Order: sequence, then structure tokens, then C-alpha cells
Amino acid sequence: MKKILLVGFVLLFTGCASQVEIEEEKIEETKKETISTEKAPKKNELNGYRKEEGKVFYDKYELDEADFKSFEVLNEHYAKDKNNVYFEEKNIIGADAKSFKALSNEYAKDKNYIYYETYTPKHNDITFDTESFEVLAGPFTKDKNHIYHATFKINDADYSSFEVLNQHYAKDKNYAYAIGGKIKDANLESFEVLSGFYAKDKKNVYFFGIKIENAYVKSFEVLSDFYTKDKKNVYSSGVKIENAYAKSFEVLNENYAKDKKHIYSYYQKVEEADHKSFEVLNKFYAKDKNNIYFSSRKIESISQNELEVLALRYLKNKYSVFYNGKKIEDADPESFEVLNENYAKDKKNVYSSEVKIEDADPESFKILKYNYTKDKNYLWNFKKIENVDLETFKILDSIYTKDKNYIYRMNNIMKDYDSESFQILKYSYTKDKNNVYFLDRKLENVDPDTFEILNSHDARDKTHTYKDGILQESIIPKESINSQPRVKVRRK
Repeated sequence: MKKILLVGFVLLFTGCASQVEIEEEKIEETKKETISTEKAPKKNELNGYRKEEGKVFYDKYELDEADFKSFEVLNEHYAKDKNNVYFEEKNIIGADAKSFKALSNEYAKDKNYIYYETYTPKHNDITFDTESFEVLAGPFTKDKNHIYHATFKINDADYSSFEVLNQHYAKDKNYAYAIGGKIKDANLESFEVLSGFYAKDKKNVYFFGIKIENAYVKSFEVLSDFYTKDKKNVYSSGVKIENAYAKSFEVLNENYAKDKKHIYSYYQKVEEADHKSFEVLNKFYAKDKNNIYFSSRKIESISQNELEVLALRYLKNKYSVFYNGKKIEDADPESFEVLNENYAKDKKNVYSSEVKIEDADPESFKILKYNYTKDKNYLWNFKKIENVDLETFKILDSIYTKDKNYIYRMNNIMKDYDSESFQILKYSYTKDKNNVYFLDRKLENVDPDTFEILNSHDARDKTHTYKDGILQESIIPKESINSQPRVKVRRK
């Protein structure tokens, strides 16, 4: 799931993160998992899995590896066929299709692993017990040993008294938790969830577990996910909006709001806005009798003649097309077509956001997975990739691609790799008929035929052991080669 953070939320966590005992990595991971306002497609857009004319698609992406006959949708995000398992358009490398089960829209398991979407927590070497693992609510889960939020163990959680309050908050007899981290000095007896991201106790109000400074608890009111107020102040994502009038404050949509005197985009005042004629066009665009705005910024030198919102960030009038309020040079309004949230085209050009893609052919241009695009002549991954055979080009995952000649790692040619026999394993290991690789490094003295991965760090072949791809001194007896490997969390 592609996610975006709003400005106020970023500012709040940057300025106040010390108040909650949550690792920096965990904050970054969870922010991506919790706010998804820009991800959700409109009802009239393609969404989810479908089968058409012998092909399988997720949203607008074709699943090249999918077996049409055996393809089965498990829920909104997971699917499988006789060979592979999918999270949205992504193939989950190494998942066992036969035993794979979706537990929720985010969690799944097979006979070996627990999966959370498709990510691998390389900084978190934890082991889920697959037999006892269960989803509590939202990202909160447990097994017989621990309680988790997403792929992080909640340290010191009391197993017997732990209670999930909503997808962001929980508590036990000792602590209150926000996104899996302890909320410093929270009063358990009076602690309660208000709505979504907000909670309170008798002394404080919290946004994602972070105390909103000087908020009046008794009069505090949640207006929307990102706007709140009390008897004296108004807040956006927990940040006080200076000089806003609480009594007259009104939310217009998830971005815009107003009081008796001013218009606001989150915590910023929309300068020059005409209060009486102000009109919201979509989440980011608005207008009044004089101007057009993108969030809090006035778009300079734009006519309202034949004004039309094309998508969340695209807008046009009779003369020009805009992305994020910036004019797209040379764009033709009459033939302009939005392809997705990042790409658009007209009769002459293709655009990435507001930038023209040089040499792109509009008629044959196609959006692929993992930010790859192509037309009849070229391939791009943000920039043009030279010397690729387009006819045989195939995306393997977010790191590896191939054509008839080469394996590519992050678009770099891996000349020593055998394209035909190349396999992606797990935990950053790959192999071909000749060698085994860790990241882009070839393992020493390895036998590809007997190579096996034991866990997120350790691997072995018939005679040697390896740790994170480094040959170890120990030699493995042949008779132990088939011993049962230790199971680790798998999110690929």
C-alpha cells in the first residue's frame, strides 16, 4: 500500500518524538502504515484483482507471472495461484502457495512464515510462532510468546491484561500504548480513545500518543482526522493553529477549514483567500472569486476559464495544465489525460508529475510495476535505462529485473549472473546455476545445489556456513544438512 504523510503529521513527530518511547525506525514504518488518504482510489477507478482475456490484473498492473486458471483472490490485498502468492501487484518471493492463508488485509501465513504486507524488517530479527499467531485488531497481533504491533514486539506488554482499543491504541495493567510504543506518563484509569488518532486521560490529550501541549481536556473535541479544537484553541495534527477562532471553526474537507475570518490549509492560513466566495474543489485545490489555490498557496497567473479538476493533483483550464499547482510546460489541455497519480500524457508528450519525459511515445507508453514505465522504444525507472531488450524485459521484484541477455540489480547489469537460471531466494540471497549471491556479492566456495537459508542471517551448503553472506570458519558435517531450519519472520 503506497502511503503519504501530511505536513502537520511530519512536523509533529519531528518536533515531539521524544515524548513517546518508540524507536525511530518504528515511527517511520508506522507513519507509512497508518495514514493512507492519498492511496485510496476513487470508486470509478480500477481497483483490486480481475481476470480479463486470459490475463490477471491488480488495479492497472498486469501480473505477468500469474496462472490464469488457478488464480484465486483471497481478500482485498492477497491472492494466489498454483505457483505464486501476491500482495496487490507484487509477487511474494518464497511464499508457499499451497499452505498460504490470508489472516486479514495486512497479515497472512503459510507453513513456514508470517507475512505483513510485503516488507521485510531487516532491523528486526524476531520469530513469530506460526501455530499460535492471531490477529487482534488492525496491526495488533499476538502469538503464545509476545504481543506485536505490525512487525515489532511490544516490549514489557502484559499478556493477560493487554487490550486493543482501536488500530492505533492499546493498554494493559501497566501502560497505555500508541502504535506499539508506551505513552509516557499516561493515566491508565482515565485513559480512553476519542476517535481514530486521538486519545485522552484526565490530564492530557494525545495525537498518536504524543501529548498535545496545553490542550483543554474537558472541552477537547475531534472534528476530523486532522482537525480538533477545545474551548480556546484549534489544532491540526496536534499542532496549534495560531489565532484561529475555536467557536466558529468549521472543517470543509480533509485539508481545508475555516473560521469567521480566515481559510486554513491544515495549520497554515490561506493568505488572500476571499472568505465569502471560497469553494473547495478537491482535497488540494480550491478557488474563490479572485484566485485558485493549491493547499495554502495561490497559483499565480491562472485563468478560471473552463477550469476542471482532473485528479487529486492535476488541474487544467482552457489554456494550461497544472500539477501540484505548478504549470506543466507545453502540455495540451484538450488532449491531456491522467494515467495515475504520477503520470499523464497528451497527444505529443508523456509527463512524470509536471516534468516532460524526453523521447517518450504517448501512444505506446505503459506503466509497469515498481515505478517502471516503457514505450515501444525505451524503458524508464525514473530515468531512462539504456541497452535493455524490451521484448524480453521482465520485472522480477522491486530490486531485480531481467531480459534475454542480463540480470539487472537496481538497473545495473550483473554480467556474471546467468539470466536463464537466476532465482530470487530470501533475505537478500539470490542464486543461479553457478553461484549464490548476497546483495550484489558472490559467496565464496559455495555449492548452489545444496545451498539453503536457515534464517534471516544464517545459511549453509553441504560443507560451509555463511552469515549475512560471509563465509564462516565452521564446517558442517554432511549428515546434518537436512536438519530442520529455524523459522523467522518473512516479509518480502
